[in-house]
Amino acid sequence: METTIVGIDPGVTGSIACLNINGDEFFPMPTYEIKNKKYIDGKQLYKLLDTIQPNIIAIEEVHAMPKQGVTSMFNFGFSYGTIIGVINSLQTIYNIELIKVSPVTWKRFFNLPAGDKEAVLSYVGHPLISKETNKNRRISFSESYLIARYAQIKFK
Repeated sequence: METTIVGIDPGVTGSIACLNINGDEFFPMPTYEIKNKKYIDGKQLYKLLDTIQPNIIAIEEVHAMPKQGVTSMFNFGFSYGTIIGVINSLQTIYNIELIKVSPVTWKRFFNLPAGDKEAVLSYVGHPLISKETNKNRRISFSESYLIARYAQIKFK
């Protein structure tokens, strides 16, 4: 049976990496906007993951950080909860293993310094990611890719 692994860099500016035998694919996090504020589009995320039908989903496990505003942390937590809710609903249909991995864990696994986005970007060097013109999206694609690779190596 073919294994399909999804890595998720959560948040409205996050992304989804899909690794399988047919090659790698990258998707920006589906969002919608109301009054200049972005939200994760749970319905579109559900459709995307339902189409992919992954066996394993690895998501970066996030938590509140010092000096981050209450509102921004609430919004990020809301986004994270939307993603987890979508995954949980898909788990009622498919046998999907959910792996939550802290940023420190997956970065240490690849010998990357914590908090250094440039190091993540230069480490990956994936040809599909290199084609992306938006630098922040390239970084997010790189992170979701490494989260998926972490799961692929550790849990396959």
